[in-house]
This record gives sequence, structure tokens and C-alpha cells, in this order.
Amino acid sequence: MIRLAVCDDDKSYIEHTLKPLLSRAEKIADATVEISFFTDGNRLLEEYKKQKNYDIVILDIDMPSINGKELAAKLRELDNSLYIAFLSAYKEEVYEVIPLDVKAFIPKDYDKNKCLDEFVRLLKKYTEGKPEQQLFEVIENGKCVIKRISIDNILFIKSVKGTILINTAEGEHISTERSLKAFENRLADRGFYKACSNILLNVNKVYQVLEMQVILNDNTRLPISRRRRKELLVQLSRIISSKVVT
Repeated sequence: MIRLAVCDDDKSYIEHTLKPLLSRAEKIADATVEISFFTDGNRLLEEYKKQKNYDIVILDIDMPSINGKELAAKLRELDNSLYIAFLSAYKEEVYEVIPLDVKAFIPKDYDKNKCLDEFVRLLKKYTEGKPEQQLFEVIENGKCVIKRISIDNILFIKSVKGTILINTAEGEHISTERSLKAFENRLADRGFYKACSNILLNVNKVYQVLEMQVILNDNTRLPISRRRRKELLVQLSRIISSKVVT
């Protein structure tokens, strides 16, 4: 499911233009979309900070209290992989939003069919080939931020003296979560397995299982207990069997 937030202070435009167009775009793009509408940018920002996070946000640029560009910059600080699109009555503003890494800029004076095409393109761009991602609260530069991490990029998660470290192909993230059990419950159906008391590994990243060690695809070596080694081998055999074409 795609979680989409739309923010525009023009209630009439939301009701008579955006809602019908987005409903049609969802069907054409063959996507399941949960849409939330806001008329106040600060309200959207508050919801995002409460971890009601979205995959895509569509923002009107010209709004009172906080304009779309300011709102986008604040959202980008919270989530650097968020899909952001802009609506505006002024086409020349497209040049001002380039630094915000926007995925679409939709002039309000477009005819409805062009707007519909842009919404469909935006939904398809998000869904096509996008790996499953989840939101994690981590510490960066001494601050708590919400980060979107691809599940496939996680190699293993390790607890070290009460600190949870999420090790990915891109590097290590310090989680604000203190319990490895919470990750075990959250990722159990995503191919993660507890190799020992303080390590949760991504079974899909296992290259070789030795007597007392597991070697991952990046050559990382992790300890594994004898009992858990047997269970891991069973899981690996299931994964291999599922990939065999019959």
C-alpha cells in the first residue's frame, strides 16, 4: 500500500479536482493508495513527526503559515527518501524547488487529463521496482530521525551493550529502539533469523554456514550457536527450494 498525503489550503480544489483525479489515478496505476488530505502544512508536519509517515506527499507551494517549499525542506530533514511532488499556479516556481529533489511539478492550470497523467506517472514511478522499505527511528548527528531503509539492504542487526546497530550495505545505523526482540518480532516474516543471543541476520544474505560461523555475501563473519545452526540450515533449504522452478 502507498501512503499518500496531499496538502492544499484550497478546500474546493481538494474536493472538486484532487480527490476525483487521485481516485482515477489509483485505478489506472493499479495501485492501492491510502490518501490523507490536509489544508494546513503545520498539521501535516505534526502528523509526520508522530510517525504517521507517508511514502509520497503532494504539496501546494503557496499556502499560509508555512508554504510548500518550507514544508518540503522540513519533511526532507525527517526523511531523505520521501517522494515529494508540488502543485502550483506559477510554473516559474519549478526552478526554485530543484534542490528539494522533487519527483513531479504539476501546474494547477494544466487541463485535468494532463494532471491525471502526472499523478499516474508519480504512482507508477514509486511502485515499479521499488524494494520493500520500512521506517526506522535512528540517531544521526546526535538527533533522532526517521529513516526509510530497504529491508533487502539490511545485512544483520546487532545488540551491543544495550545499543541496537542496524548494519546495511551502505553502512551502520544506531537505532533508538533498545530491544532486539522488537526487531525479531517485526522482521520474522521478512527472512530474519536470530543467529545468537545478540544478532539477528538476514537469511537472504548468507553465503556460507560453517561449524560456528556464518559468512555473509559481503564476507562478514558472524557467530552462530550449534542449535541455531541446524535451524538456519533448514531455513536456507526452504529458501532454495522455493526458488526452484518445477
